[in-house]
Amino acid sequence: MKLVFPILRMNWYRVLATTIDAALAQGHEVECWHSIGGYHWASNRPNLERVPHFVHGVPTVFEYEANRTFVNLLNDHKPAAVISLCNPWDAEVGKPFQVPGKKPLWVTLATNDSFIGVTTPDQMAANSLIVLRTKHEEDCTIDDHTADVRDLLRRMEAEPELHGAMHTKTIRERLEKPWSTAMIDHFRTHTVRTGYPLLDSAMNIDAAAVRTAWGLPPHGPIIGCLSSPYGTVLNVPWEKAFATTSPLRQRYWNYQWKGLRGALNPAPNEQQVMQALKNFADRNNAPLVVKLRHTQDATPWMQKLADKIIGEESYYPHSAVELAAIASVMFGFFSTGAPEAIAAGHPFINLGIPGYNREDWERATSMFIGMFNHPGVSWTFEADDWIRQAASLPLETFTLNPAAHRDYANFFCGPLDGRHSPRVIYALEQVANGCLPAEIPCDENHYVRLPASA
Repeated sequence: MKLVFPILRMNWYRVLATTIDAALAQGHEVECWHSIGGYHWASNRPNLERVPHFVHGVPTVFEYEANRTFVNLLNDHKPAAVISLCNPWDAEVGKPFQVPGKKPLWVTLATNDSFIGVTTPDQMAANSLIVLRTKHEEDCTIDDHTADVRDLLRRMEAEPELHGAMHTKTIRERLEKPWSTAMIDHFRTHTVRTGYPLLDSAMNIDAAAVRTAWGLPPHGPIIGCLSSPYGTVLNVPWEKAFATTSPLRQRYWNYQWKGLRGALNPAPNEQQVMQALKNFADRNNAPLVVKLRHTQDATPWMQKLADKIIGEESYYPHSAVELAAIASVMFGFFSTGAPEAIAAGHPFINLGIPGYNREDWERATSMFIGMFNHPGVSWTFEADDWIRQAASLPLETFTLNPAAHRDYANFFCGPLDGRHSPRVIYALEQVANGCLPAEIPCDENHYVRLPASA
């Protein structure tokens, strides 16, 4: 079959690369369509020179600038299926997928963001197959679009300086346009569970090669950290207080947040939390490696503090997955990279941000509930507690518990067998051959069951 993978942003390869490789391994003709029109972060614009190297072949890459061009490519290339990280993003794009008995098929390989916003009935109906990680993700996605959270919304709208516009907008719009019974039924009956394909890329990472490439010691512990994205995300005083490095501005934004009490006793900022993390790393004779987001440049204080800073050096495996594979413990700030670290067999420590409202975030995407507080695999430290304790904590404080690890995987990852992406392709093949998603063979845990020959 001819399979198309839209690449709306370069970091879509982070998740899609393993499934692209699985499709190539099965002999399918694969095309990657790069969206180069419209607005992109310069660091995230699809780039021909940065297309990953795949193990099982080479996809053909095409570039397009507008939705009309995308539809023209569909008409000209006639793929059997489009595998995307989101629903059809525009009515013009989605129209060809809404015809009964439609070809090509639209497959949504879901991530944390795929269904976070409003989903229209037409977008839902376009899906021939929806690929999810776990039963937990399925239930949480439906709950996000049906729960009555009017009380929370009223609190958010009454105190915008605490909650920010982004989460408020998301929750308000979903309340205004909840999923209908028909949409829920379509979602349920077109969903399969495969585990999280991204995690397949962690299976064969050469840890020694990564250490060498990054100039790290060949042996011994490593402390990894996914940098905080906060500073301008929610545009609220507590966020600005956390991001600033100026003592005067820190007091100013704490005053805006909590009045005179905040100015006199300002909450810790990011630099102070990260300095405590460096103290923890030094106490355990481990280099501190910080992974920046594609939108970030290393600040002078970060350059001085971290032993190694990495960016988007690789999309397959992604640099964050490589770091998770070699780190003894991973840290982050409410990072969705937590399951990657835990799937790799390492604990994840969530560093709290003063003022951060977890109820907002977890209500916007309820799959995150429990992701950072799962004893035996993940812990959360509030900023003050972390700063006070970090320098005295031995590495053994964070030891992975095997039973907790299995339980966490069941909720957030899926089977840890490196076969998530082959399940995606097998499920797609079955649907393309006329099988209903609900009739695809599954194992006792309701994951797609691969045939013995796969």
